[in-house]
Amino acid sequence: MKAYLSYSVGEAQKNVIMASATELRAERYTPISGILNDAFENDIRNSSLFLGIATLEGNTNDSTFREWQIAQEKQVPKILLVEKGVVLPDGLSREDLFIYDPNHPEDVQKALEKRIQSGQNNKSVSGGFWKKYWAWIVGGSVAVGVVIFLVLYYKKKKPLEAA
Repeated sequence: MKAYLSYSVGEAQKNVIMASATELRAERYTPISGILNDAFENDIRNSSLFLGIATLEGNTNDSTFREWQIAQEKQVPKILLVEKGVVLPDGLSREDLFIYDPNHPEDVQKALEKRIQSGQNNKSVSGGFWKKYWAWIVGGSVAVGVVIFLVLYYKKKKPLEAA
């Protein structure tokens, strides 16, 4: 199974992407990422999961949002983590979009865990629905880890900015 990673993070936050890819591999997903070219839309379409991350330090949020819309159109199980303060484009789908505040990460963690739990409660459902929720359960768990990594980065950085 493939998991498409779309991210807009600062240079110092790229370790979060590496950690996410490692977690996905542990769950038997092959992480892929593309640039806006002819093949990226097929990569998204053929993925079992889309995980998008947009931060204030990222400079490619527009690309991440375009890729998010493609995942929405192609009905790929998806999660989009957006740091509070990032400007969202008009018309962007809010389904499975989670805004996190580095000062209060527990809010988004609870929302993600609630969504994961709702997928686990649907184990009796068969076919494509369960496959979609299985992807969401794995992706949601990875997303919780991403939030934790980003918050740790933020807390580490914050004292330096105050000086």
